[in-house]
Amino acid sequence: MQKAKIEEQNKIIAELELGIIREDLMKSIENTKTNIREIFAECSQKIRLKIPTLLIQEPKFSVCSKQAPKFVQQMEERAMIRARNREIILERKRFIEETRQKLLEEAIERKKVLEEEERKRNLEILKEKRKKEIELERIRQANMQIYLKKLNQAIAFHNRILMEQCFRKLAINALKSKEKYALAVDHHGRSILTNSMRQWIEFVADIYKPKFSLAEEHYRKYLLRISFSIWQEMKNESTRNTQVAEDYYEFKLSSNIFIYWHRYTCKQIMLEHKKLEIAAKHFCKKIVFHYFYQWKSLKMVLELERAKEMKKRKWREKVWEILPDYKPPIEF
Repeated sequence: MQKAKIEEQNKIIAELELGIIREDLMKSIENTKTNIREIFAECSQKIRLKIPTLLIQEPKFSVCSKQAPKFVQQMEERAMIRARNREIILERKRFIEETRQKLLEEAIERKKVLEEEERKRNLEILKEKRKKEIELERIRQANMQIYLKKLNQAIAFHNRILMEQCFRKLAINALKSKEKYALAVDHHGRSILTNSMRQWIEFVADIYKPKFSLAEEHYRKYLLRISFSIWQEMKNESTRNTQVAEDYYEFKLSSNIFIYWHRYTCKQIMLEHKKLEIAAKHFCKKIVFHYFYQWKSLKMVLELERAKEMKKRKWREKVWEILPDYKPPIEF
């Protein structure tokens, strides 16, 4: 059912579009005619004279019967058909216009219904939102009451704990003050004993001061004599150490020089040996290449020798023809 209604609406929309196109075409034709008339009306007299005139020859006819001619009858039939078609077109336009108006009203009504439903839905959403906000506010107030109650309990508990800590601190301070008093008494006794001992030591030092001065002088001389003897021994030991160090340095220097000379000599011997090996290999390669070249050119040399011998023999034969007793020199 819904599909058929949609197809009918699509069909009506297509007919409406065709009707609009046909109307546009007719309007375009009318505008073209109007433009042509305006162009001819606006033309000047000179331009109109230049336009060639068309001679229309109308056929002459005479009425021979009481009936209208055939073409007149055809024109009347065509006029009737055009009038009928015009009525059909007007009826179709009216139907299309009514259908368009009906569809427009249905669309407006549907839009109103949708807007009303949307408005109701929005009102429901707002009501639900307001209910949720009221519920959240109620829960917030309840939580605030619980929080305040717990806060008061926490404050009371904190005050109680603070009072207990104050009394405990007061008791600890009392015990510490007692301990400090005992320590102060003990320290006062030790201070008196220390001052007494210091004064007694100073008194004894004043009595024995000349003896202490003599003993210190004697001890200073003894230390000076011991120090001088130790310094002399250290100087002798330093001299011996210097000589030993110089001898050791000369020995190490000679040893290092010999070691480096030995290394350099060995290195040079190895380099010479390596160079000799390279030279021997190069000489062998050169010898092999030379003999290979000699062997390769042996055939040509032999041919040259044979050609030379042939040439000599021919020359000797010619000489012998002239000088039969000619003896060629012996080649060593």
